[in-house]
Amino acid sequence: MARPDELTFAPLGGVGEIGMNLSVYGLGNRHQRSLLAVDLGVSFGDEEHLPGIDLIMPDIRFLEKERQDLLGIVLTLPVVILSMFFMNRFPGENLLLLVLTTPVWALVGWEFHRGAIKTLRHGSANMDTLISVGSTAAYVMSVVATFFPQIVGGVTFYDTTALIVTLIFLGKYLEARARGQTNEAIKKLIGLQARTAHVLRTGQEVELPIEQVQVGDELVVRPGEKIPVDGVVLSGNSSVDESMITGESIPVEKTMGEPLIGATINQRGLLHMRATKVGADTVLASIIRMVEQAQGLRFHPGLMLIDDADKPAKWYFALKQRRVVLTSGQWPR
Repeated sequence: MARPDELTFAPLGGVGEIGMNLSVYGLGNRHQRSLLAVDLGVSFGDEEHLPGIDLIMPDIRFLEKERQDLLGIVLTLPVVILSMFFMNRFPGENLLLLVLTTPVWALVGWEFHRGAIKTLRHGSANMDTLISVGSTAAYVMSVVATFFPQIVGGVTFYDTTALIVTLIFLGKYLEARARGQTNEAIKKLIGLQARTAHVLRTGQEVELPIEQVQVGDELVVRPGEKIPVDGVVLSGNSSVDESMITGESIPVEKTMGEPLIGATINQRGLLHMRATKVGADTVLASIIRMVEQAQGLRFHPGLMLIDDADKPAKWYFALKQRRVVLTSGQWPR
């Protein structure tokens, strides 16, 4: 069964499963992809084949997350301080805690509540369900204790509500920020790709867009130019700067039969090469794809994979619901 942030399509002839991960900035909007493709110097129509294009789409909700997290921290700190050190010190304290906690529970916690509602509609549960139910239960109990202390007593749990929401939302914000920084690095990496290649066709050298290069094509790489695609040296001697792939600052000597990596820089000699891997099969594309797949594995702030955390969360939530029903049946009247 696919996660809520994934789309899985039914198998077709000869195809096992096709999945689309929506958690990796999967905006998927063709207009936005085209705008980004222009920024990277890729031709229109080719942005669909650019590896990692979804990975580097800007998260338009990041600033909103930042503002919400700041709101949560600013309001949670006085709630915790009042609850821990100044409980029942002055009249109207619970009303003040209610005013401070409500925006945290309703606004900052809306992402969890919305996720819980969507999941419950499908008869399931996940970490959002636990967070939403836990914070809501503490909030409702505190509101009842504030206005009707004769029913449940005068003890409130506003600090519990605020801390649950704010701390876990802070983890999600830090995750989004780290992912954004990684995406910027990937964007720069994609920008290192060559835009054109000098290809030998029918004995003539022609300059073609990089996406028109095919496996088996013979190419000419002059000093100072980038290696267009992965290949092998047919003739010539040169040194190639491969630091963008290997991290080694010393250029590597290349002679006949030596492999070449796309996007590395030919430094001093003329190289005649044959393309062996193009497009999504190149080393650079593989690196981008692996980072994209790694980003798709979302981590919970508790250092547990979301997939791994959702499974016990589902059963834990069901168990707690049964205990609530049993406890309610024994509630003193």
